[in-house]
Amino acid sequence: MERHFKLAFAVLAAMTLLLPASQARDDSGKASPALAGRPVAARRLPSASEIASLETQLGYKFTDTFTLTLALLHPSFGELNNARLSWLGDAVLGMVVSDRLYHCLPSNATTEDLHERRVAEVSRQACAIRAHKMGLDKLLVVGKGYEGQAPTQAMLAGKLLQLL
Repeated sequence: MERHFKLAFAVLAAMTLLLPASQARDDSGKASPALAGRPVAARRLPSASEIASLETQLGYKFTDTFTLTLALLHPSFGELNNARLSWLGDAVLGMVVSDRLYHCLPSNATTEDLHERRVAEVSRQACAIRAHKMGLDKLLVVGKGYEGQAPTQAMLAGKLLQLL
């Protein structure tokens, strides 16, 4: 479990945690204008140099590169199922964001303020924006039916959560 928390802090340190509220609301699942137009990667696994580049960006060295590769697979790629990684990543992200907000927001922030901000920070759009900024859209591995399509918010957000 300690690995997940270290990785979550590394991921969040590699990007701006507190997004403007206007960027963290839409959960429609469609590609946002900022993310649209970039074709999804084809049916190839990330190269060793791409994995190393991601590790450098995060400041975190994965001990299990199979799990990292699994996290980058879209369900359309094949039979490998990474839904459990999303479930775990969602919980870890919620805990880490809660901790950061508790310490970053003013002490007079109410629990309602904290809750609203956490909801915005862990929304599908906020996660998709973070995934895009990290370049996860370039590492997304999809099945034949998705080749050449722009990634959806759900695809990108899922990759971020599965990475955690």
